[in-house]
Amino acid sequence: MPSAQTVFETERLLARTWDAADASAYFEICSDPLVMQHIGPGVPWNRGQVDEFIERHQDYQDRFGFCCWALVEKKSNELIGFCGMVPQDDNTFPEIGWRLAQKTWGQGFATEAAQGVVDYATGQLKIKRLFAIAQPGNDASINIMKKLGMQFTENTSKNDQPVVRYDLILD
Repeated sequence: MPSAQTVFETERLLARTWDAADASAYFEICSDPLVMQHIGPGVPWNRGQVDEFIERHQDYQDRFGFCCWALVEKKSNELIGFCGMVPQDDNTFPEIGWRLAQKTWGQGFATEAAQGVVDYATGQLKIKRLFAIAQPGNDASINIMKKLGMQFTENTSKNDQPVVRYDLILD
């Protein structure tokens, strides 16, 4: 895996490509039951799932020019999660997503990072539309979607889990 490259910065955060050295810190985040409670079946990930995630997103970066980037707090230089976009199999517009360490919750980092992704998507990649999903009980993520200006589209499901979908049209 090549060394990490900065993709964009916000006031307090750095979004960059993944580095092999990120796996341990990201595993710590994904092994936290509270962080994972609204992700898929709601169970912590094992190290293999973390490694697969990092490899998959490095591949997305290579193939599409975007992924869910590693998110680093500038002040501490610590990996605090991810924020970015996932390409879709049907080649429609990408999904925006985020996952942050529990100790960072309530400080506005996810909203700041997500706005940075929207700005990067429109400015650098000329993407015209994004969508996001969240399980119905994930009020924090739904609130971020609303802060980004996303509009509720539908109640649907992903991997047999009910989710709400919000869209953002960027033209």
